Amino acid sequence: MALKNEGSKKEEYFKLPEKDRLYFELEEAEKKERDNVANKVFEKFNQKHSNNK
Repeated sequence: MALKNEGSKKEEYFKLPEKDRLYFELEEAEKKERDNVANKVFEKFNQKHSNNK
């Protein structure tokens, strides 16, 4: 199911005007950055939690 969603994002991207493509790319980069930050927070939380046991 993830592949279908990925394909629709690509179709959506190529239908956009150039200016909107830049915003789309920026939005995707921001999502990746937020995911990375969230993963780091969960890793720290897990480390702290496992040290308390």
